[in-house]
Amino acid sequence: MFEQVTLGPHEDRLLAMIKAGNPGSSEEYSVIVMSFDDPCARELGLQVFRARKRGALNYYRFNAAGYTFFIKVDARATVGAFRQVMLAPGGPLFIVERHWEDSPEYADVLRVVANTTEGKPQ
Repeated sequence: MFEQVTLGPHEDRLLAMIKAGNPGSSEEYSVIVMSFDDPCARELGLQVFRARKRGALNYYRFNAAGYTFFIKVDARATVGAFRQVMLAPGGPLFIVERHWEDSPEYADVLRVVANTTEGKPQ
């Protein structure tokens, strides 16, 4: 599942930080935590996706047990409202609630179900 993760120039830096026990600043590899408003979403297994949007920062999206962790892998600064909710040493833990049926994850589940049941008796 981690085959999609390609850190490029960030790999050596992250490895050195891990070995040194240095998490870096909250901005270096910022993390944003979100959860879904529907208990059905907690049934998702672990999934990893590269989240790239045109003009936006590069993040990896990890889904696990109804939570989504966005981890920035980008030298540019975190922008907008995300700065207010990213993890920070000594700061509060913010978990942003998302509507399940409006999420890309919900669309992914529908696509998988459609592909799995296509052509099979119901």
